[in-house]
This record gives sequence, C-alpha cells and structure tokens, in this order.
Amino acid sequence: MRTLIASNNTLIRNGIHHVLQQTGQTIAILSPESTNKLTAIVQREKPELLFFDKNNETALNHQAMKDLKQKFPDLKIIVLSELEHAAEIQESLEIGIEGFLTHECDKEEIQKSLQSIARNEKFYCQRILSLLLEIRKPVNNYTPIQLTERETEITRYIAQGNTNKQIAEILCISPHTVHTHRKSLMKKLGVSSATEVTLFAFHEGLID
Repeated sequence: MRTLIASNNTLIRNGIHHVLQQTGQTIAILSPESTNKLTAIVQREKPELLFFDKNNETALNHQAMKDLKQKFPDLKIIVLSELEHAAEIQESLEIGIEGFLTHECDKEEIQKSLQSIARNEKFYCQRILSLLLEIRKPVNNYTPIQLTERETEITRYIAQGNTNKQIAEILCISPHTVHTHRKSLMKKLGVSSATEVTLFAFHEGLID
C-alpha cells in the first residue's frame, strides 16, 4: 500500500516511518507548509493511505483534511492527533476518515490500523473509542436494545466501514434491502450516522 506521512513533527514523522518500514509499505514523508502544497503532493504521489498528523495551528488542520476527502474520495486517511474533545473527534470521523490514532498509540496499534485499512475496515484506537463513548454513556434506566440477527450483522459490517453495496455483496441481498435494514436499525438505535452505529457496536461488544 503506497503510504504518505504528513506531519510537522519530526519525531512523529520518523516514528511512523520506522513502524511502516517493517511492514513493507512504500512510504513518502512531508512537512507541508500550506494546504495547497499538501494537495499538490497528494496529487503527485497518489498515495492509497495518508497518515494525517492533525494540528489546527498548521496546514494540517480540519479544513485541509475535509478538502482532501472531497478532492480525493478514494484516499484513505488515518488521523494522528493529541487527545481532543469528543465532539471534535466525532466531527473528524463524520468527514469519512478511515482511522484515528493518538500520539500515544504504540507500535501494535499502528500496525493493527494498517491491517484494518487493508481489509477495508475502519480503525479507531482504544483511547479514541473510550473518549467517544463518554458522550453515549447509558443512563441509569438504560434498557438494552434488542437487535434481530440480520440487524446485528449489518451493524457489525457498518462498524467495519462497509458501504451498503459491500454489505449487500457479503450477505447476498440487494443494496435496497440493506438500505431498508440500515434505516430501520438507525431509527431503533436513535442515531443518525455510521459513527454512532460504530460506537454502539463497540459498546455492545460487536467489534473489538
């Protein structure tokens, strides 16, 4: 997988580069001076995966990440970041990024993120998932939500980052049927995004 590491932090760039070298990745690294430079390099290098070291004080900010996803929809992005507020992390996830790691993640989690992305799954490190779950803690009178077997399957596949078309192919049903199940599922869960479905799946132990 052709990979690009974008970071203004020398230690972060070199650390990620060292881990990726051991996995046989084709790697390029950069410290972008502007959003335009970052876009130009992505267009030139044509990476399949971008490690994006998010820093709102540099060219590697939220808007730059959003612009990249719009201009290069097939580009997979793993965000590297300090721990932030849960709402800010969720905002990043809503852009459609494939992974989220913190600067404290170890070699094992970085390698696990690569393995998940290679399987076309999403990957959020444990610290990020734990922080996001803080905004969805069940209240004292919480009643467990009972899902059908099919809803459970679809929940798991959504949480892994699959599209309706991909889920349909896996389950040998039509995309329209998946859409109907998905709509019903999200209504039952009281959520409005795939990120929230992922959080539910993690909370209920449907994914690791």
